[in-house]
Amino acid sequence: MKKSIICLLFLAIVLPAFAAGNNQAAANLTEIVVVGPSMGPVPRGLPEVQDEVNKIVAPLGIKVKFNIIETAAYPTNIPLMMASQEKMDLVLSNPRAATNFTAMLAQNMLMDITDIYAKYGSDIKSVVDNLFPGYLDATTLNGKLYGIPGIYNMVNNYYYFARGDIIDKYNLSFGNLKDMKDVEALLEQVKQLEPTLAPLVPNQNGHWAFTQQTGFYYPVSFANSIYIDTLGYADPLFVVLFSDPYKVLNWYKLDQVKQYFLYAHDLYTKGLVYKDGAIMQEMSEEIVKANKGFSWFINSEIGAETAKSAQTGYPIKAQLLYSSPVNNTNLKKFAWTVPVYSKNPIQAIQFLGKSLTSSEITNLLDWGIEGRDYVARPDGTIGYPSGVNAQNVPYHSVDFLWGSQYLAKVWEGNPATLRQDALKLNKVAIPSPVLGFALDPTPLQNELAAITGVIAQYQPGLATGSTVDVEGEYAKFIAALDNAGMPKVINTVQQQLDDWRKTQK
Repeated sequence: MKKSIICLLFLAIVLPAFAAGNNQAAANLTEIVVVGPSMGPVPRGLPEVQDEVNKIVAPLGIKVKFNIIETAAYPTNIPLMMASQEKMDLVLSNPRAATNFTAMLAQNMLMDITDIYAKYGSDIKSVVDNLFPGYLDATTLNGKLYGIPGIYNMVNNYYYFARGDIIDKYNLSFGNLKDMKDVEALLEQVKQLEPTLAPLVPNQNGHWAFTQQTGFYYPVSFANSIYIDTLGYADPLFVVLFSDPYKVLNWYKLDQVKQYFLYAHDLYTKGLVYKDGAIMQEMSEEIVKANKGFSWFINSEIGAETAKSAQTGYPIKAQLLYSSPVNNTNLKKFAWTVPVYSKNPIQAIQFLGKSLTSSEITNLLDWGIEGRDYVARPDGTIGYPSGVNAQNVPYHSVDFLWGSQYLAKVWEGNPATLRQDALKLNKVAIPSPVLGFALDPTPLQNELAAITGVIAQYQPGLATGSTVDVEGEYAKFIAALDNAGMPKVINTVQQQLDDWRKTQK
């Protein structure tokens, strides 16, 4: 009896002290907010993933809160959050509109992290120097570092994706499409065979249906794609052709682009393009997942068929159209940045370094919790547990946004050597002739903002083909771009490129 009383007294004294110690330890952690996009709905299993990540970073004195925003809302929400100085300490740039790296830099949203990186970025440096030496030049302006390129496959392949179940069901010809006329013939078949499906789904917000930052191929064949560098800007605006890399051009004045708009309208009038493409907020994959679409064009990494099958819940087949060289846009596509007003930039850089070197953090943020969201396969890959699929999995992201893609476990359907294969591909990739050029957008803030508004007004309808009077709207579009300051932009970028070229060996 006495022993029981003593034990109870001991617990009454020790447990509150233990709890107080834990509370004190938690109070000593610096909370940072890490913001990034989701490639679909925000996973409902995020809280548990966040808890597991925090167990790993607690010894650094850091507690992380993840603010994951659906990709459709990302370009709108981030500028508003920045303007109101909502707590954010690490933000991933995004190819779309106001959240692309160059646009954020132009709006003075980004902190100069040069000194912080030099003192606290040893983990990041070890990864970048080992994998991609020199790539930090793309996010450095006038000797100041404003971001860290994501660690992912920089060689973007451009694919035509389509639902494999539909192809197999009707024994459709796929995999040897030589040009858009071949694709159009396939789309016509699908329209007749599956009338409830949109044969072709454009990219989000009316983005290019069959062209891309690294090349465009209408009216030429896929085998004769024309490669471009957008000089770090998210979407084609001011570009250089690889065939003449030191002459800056207005992308929208190229005849190939006008011809593309006309052809897109032709496909639209034939009922071959998703009718709400000009106003759609979802990603193409989400339209296909909802059983509303058959096919789409987009750039992706090797192993894309497996990734897209997991995203959509349907077996996806892909035809590789071309492999792009490494260019400035790829390096800045998903770059980690620190908002200029962040109170915790040191902790943000420390966390980033930990995430880029930790396979645990990388796989938590990519695939979720082992056993719940994925399980190991005998061949060294991973896949959904029994009874779990793309529709009901609590957490499933993508392998190129978080941590280091080269530390991510390989999803089933891909060879277990996928990461090593991708790294080899990056090591031998042909670089853009102007790789490392960093645009200073400061003198163009007003013009770029005005041009962004013009593009938002005209491009969705023209690019998806839903514009009725293409010739008339195209002429208005070009005039509006000029009125918004496009000539000044072209001349300024040309001067910066000329100055940069003089410094190169």
